[in-house]
Amino acid sequence: MTDVSSEPMLFMPQKAQHCTFEHPTGQLHGRAGRRCVLEDGERMLRRCIAAAPSAVAPRLLLMHNLTKQNRGREAEVPPLAMQTFYVTELSRCTAGTPAAVQALEALQLSLDALRSLGRAASVARFLTDAAEALPALSVEMRQLTSSWQ
Repeated sequence: MTDVSSEPMLFMPQKAQHCTFEHPTGQLHGRAGRRCVLEDGERMLRRCIAAAPSAVAPRLLLMHNLTKQNRGREAEVPPLAMQTFYVTELSRCTAGTPAAVQALEALQLSLDALRSLGRAASVARFLTDAAEALPALSVEMRQLTSSWQ
């Protein structure tokens, strides 16, 4: 396990990204090693979010991390996405901006999580809530809602 208490905050997002997307090397190998590295990345990302609550990137990376952990952890992704929409500036994004792309990425991760959990019935409600949280993207949300019903 990685000792995250001594990591400088400056390098923690990069280290967490590495833990999320790269496979472990050395003594950590196989599924257990991968799970250990993903959990280290999750801890680092939660510290990054606590240090900078309005930052979008660590929240998106945490959603990726939870999705990769599997084992039911992806159930945390849709609530985290809704929290991200309200806590960060994404609720004020306009279509075609980088913030809108980040909002759509959070939305896609949430939909994938709901699908993998077999909660297709929750998708329409989630999209309705997301349309309220992201008024500039409500047209896209309504189209997605109608396609899921």
